[in-house]
Amino acid sequence: MSAKQDYLFTRMDGARYGDDRRKRPLFIPTYLRDRSRDSRLEDDKQRKAHEILIRWADLESKGDLESRKESNIEAEFLTEVFGDALGYTFFSEGQKQWNVQPKFRVDGQVADAAIGIFETRKRATPRALIELKGPKVNVDRDKSGGRTAVDQCWDYLNEVPQCPWGIVCNCVSFRLYHKDHPKRVYELFTLQDLRKHDVFLQFYCLFERGGLLPSGLEQPPRADELLRACDNRQREVGDELYDSYHRNRVCLIKHLSGPPHDRSLDSAIHIAQKLVDRIIFVAFCEDRNLLPSKSLERAWKHLPPFHRVTNPRWQNFLNLFRSIDEGNPKEGIPHYNGGLFKKDDDVDELQLDDEWTNFFKSIGDYDFRFTVNVDVLGHLFEKSIHDIEGIKLGALFESKLSEEITPKMKKSAERKRGGIYYTPPEFTSFITHHTVACLAGERVDNVAAKHKVNLTSGEPIAPNGSVKKYVEEAVESLRDIKVVDPACGSGAFLIQAYDTLEEYYLDLVDALDHVDSKAADTLRDRIPDFILHDNLYGVDLSPEAVEITQLALWLRSAQRGKTLADLSKNIVCGNSLVTDKDVDPLAMDWTQTFPDIFSRERRGFDCVIGNPPWERIKLQEREFFDSVVPEIAAAVSAATRRKLIAELTKKSPEIHERYLQAKTSAELTSNHVRTSGRYPLCGKGDINTYAVFAELAKTIVAPEGRVGLLVPSGIATDKTTKDFFGELVASQSLVGLYDFENKAPIYPDVHRSLKLCVLL
Repeated sequence: MSAKQDYLFTRMDGARYGDDRRKRPLFIPTYLRDRSRDSRLEDDKQRKAHEILIRWADLESKGDLESRKESNIEAEFLTEVFGDALGYTFFSEGQKQWNVQPKFRVDGQVADAAIGIFETRKRATPRALIELKGPKVNVDRDKSGGRTAVDQCWDYLNEVPQCPWGIVCNCVSFRLYHKDHPKRVYELFTLQDLRKHDVFLQFYCLFERGGLLPSGLEQPPRADELLRACDNRQREVGDELYDSYHRNRVCLIKHLSGPPHDRSLDSAIHIAQKLVDRIIFVAFCEDRNLLPSKSLERAWKHLPPFHRVTNPRWQNFLNLFRSIDEGNPKEGIPHYNGGLFKKDDDVDELQLDDEWTNFFKSIGDYDFRFTVNVDVLGHLFEKSIHDIEGIKLGALFESKLSEEITPKMKKSAERKRGGIYYTPPEFTSFITHHTVACLAGERVDNVAAKHKVNLTSGEPIAPNGSVKKYVEEAVESLRDIKVVDPACGSGAFLIQAYDTLEEYYLDLVDALDHVDSKAADTLRDRIPDFILHDNLYGVDLSPEAVEITQLALWLRSAQRGKTLADLSKNIVCGNSLVTDKDVDPLAMDWTQTFPDIFSRERRGFDCVIGNPPWERIKLQEREFFDSVVPEIAAAVSAATRRKLIAELTKKSPEIHERYLQAKTSAELTSNHVRTSGRYPLCGKGDINTYAVFAELAKTIVAPEGRVGLLVPSGIATDKTTKDFFGELVASQSLVGLYDFENKAPIYPDVHRSLKLCVLL
């Protein structure tokens, strides 16, 4: 029997067996493989377990699983696989402890089973909660009571926060989730793949009793240890990559701003950022089969014989960039374009020696498939923006660029300088769920009701074959959702919104697949374009932040052979708070920048989300001079600080001029906020940008739209914001306010007494 026939399902393999929506595995594959070969696991027990699992795989291959009743097969499967094969004990009379508790109650719901150390007179916290379905169930799509098996498992984990692991199984595939990792990150095994000894060893390492429960010697479970090792490795590699990225980018900016290039500071930063963005994109794509493997290494290594150019390696990199822009079928390079690689004289006319091509090549040495994942890159991008702000604040005005600008940013002042903090994924997920996800769900449900489509089970049931009409209209209703982050930074919220919307589009792909598989494939291919062109918008004052957000979205959406989306009209550089170009050259009028959004019947954005800057609109001298002239920042009194600033007119006139420009800019912005009439509720007193952004959100959101912002709790308690918050309450615009304290700390660089909230 062929491998394809071994599976119970054919065309639906991707969805049925679980890899259709997975972003990445839970563990670094090399770490899991090495740990699974540990000889301390007993061979006899392994052999018995493997035989049992192969017997179940044979039942699938023969079609026996499909014909059996779901209730009967689930009980037998739980006993044989989790009991006999994996070593978990079940309750029996007179037994003091057992490991599997079927039908485990979770806050009014019932999980199919729980794994833990259970005792008769003591309620124990489970170590894993199991959602077990029959072999014909698609755990991502088929629903019971409107919830998929995956949804149900995560409902249980949310209700039992002390339980770290979730297992979703449909008797032909196994998924392992961890509560601290996203829903689309999980370890996956299928019965048929467990025939392979190396795959079985990995499965056994994680799912066997010692994988999820501590041993008698109080040794931590293997899965816990392994996940901790993988998380630590990703942090270490992220720090290492960031250190190299930071150090070399600073040096490249210094190189470009000096002879023979003599670029202005802004130009040097722009060129350096574009180059490292291109290299990151290539490194990411070559590890994900979107570009030929080791493209960066080949550009560095394969030099043409008898060349006459001064810097042949650099010319190779330029040729690589050109190939990605235009396509190079001979080298297997698709045409991506999208703006990142388009012709740029500032880059093309450069001459860079091997110091820089060595750096470019070194980026490709990192594992961008499993170790440097999108979350690691998110942290790198966020830190990158702060570095640029530090450089712009004067590090390049000295006789030489200081190479001591720390990439660690340990002092809060360094983060506070821009009023920007990295948003933990728990917050981006929470906010997008209560805004984007809720709105998308409402839109799709309304269309389903209109066409009388029943979505409570996996296969959509509709009268007169109207499933296609339902899908077409539901897709248009999703495309009409406009989401904006008015201070997008590194794009963390927009990436989360992308993931959220993609789930709803994929649900429609699944529905369409029941009636027209070809149309479903076409719809699946178009999802990235819908999200990037129709759904997502962002604004930031920093051009580098705009470029990094665009890069993050390109990395998230790249498909082999498809041109990168042109994001120039969706992700724009501008001052979200200012409309007068005499106040700020980057001032923008929202109605002119996004005319289609404000000219439609439902005027405004459907969702305004983000973590806006938290800073007073008043130049903070200590923070300004912290990395430029630390002596001024450390002055013990305001009088001493003013004296030292005055001395800059002779000692460092360029820094003094930069200081005066920053001070004037802050004063102009403050006056604009107070007098423009755009911020009548928050444009008074000691103005903080987060409050002004909150009022901005209220003005740019559509009448029935949703707002979700992460801001200090002062939005509800401070004297300067009482009118704004009072108006939210009086107009019944306030949906919710979730208060947090930074004790954990959520933000390590901010004082632990800080209180923050999610404002909905």
